[in-house]
Amino acid sequence: MAQTIISKQLIRRGNLADMPFLSAGEFGLAQDEQRLYLGQNPIVGGVVSSTVDTVVLEFGVAVNSLMAKVDLDYAANSTYKIVVMDSVNGTEASIPGHSISVDNGQMTIAHGLGRALVPEDIFTLHYNKEITSYVDDGGGPQQRQATILQKDPLEANPEETGYVAHSAIKNSIQLDYSLFFAGTESLRQGTLTVSINGDNVSTIKDEYSSNNTALDVEFSIDASNGVFKLMYNTVYTNQIQFNYLEKSYQNLVA
Repeated sequence: MAQTIISKQLIRRGNLADMPFLSAGEFGLAQDEQRLYLGQNPIVGGVVSSTVDTVVLEFGVAVNSLMAKVDLDYAANSTYKIVVMDSVNGTEASIPGHSISVDNGQMTIAHGLGRALVPEDIFTLHYNKEITSYVDDGGGPQQRQATILQKDPLEANPEETGYVAHSAIKNSIQLDYSLFFAGTESLRQGTLTVSINGDNVSTIKDEYSSNNTALDVEFSIDASNGVFKLMYNTVYTNQIQFNYLEKSYQNLVA
């Protein structure tokens, strides 16, 4: 009689805050938030500028033979690091994500070499990319973000929602969102379509349905030096829960 052997293979798992740097091709499950991550192949960075103390780097990945800057918006709790190869001493040092300043697709770090860089010094990016987050009752994978908005009654100008995009990383953005107004049975559901380019060129379209048009929220874009902030204005001064799912991509030019 043939013998049947049943085996199973488990992936790395634990809490999101304890997520290690995964090896390239290694899966990691954040059990507390039911989110799945995949270790990415390390990427060698390009040096934009440097001093004896700091270096500005860019990292890109190929998309159909065109290069796009790496988008770290969905890296797990800043689980990315840059490994510095000191070509003079032949040593490596790791700089974690929380010590790295990211602006418009460029990373600024204190490289710690104590000297001017030479071309043989190599900076490599290691990071975990989220494959999917929680699965809703319908079975579909989601990458949900949630925040609380509360308008200052003394401030007449629009205020920040907390959502920020850089034109060097994203040009076409769609946010499927919902608004829940605290203390009421009012809600609103819609889709924000945003196009951004260059330093301050943007368009925004908001299509939605609401069961209480008296509680209006107006979204707008504030642009400065390639940084685009999603703003809002409303007469409602209690808390508003802002939930959204993001779909975005960069326009690539050959």
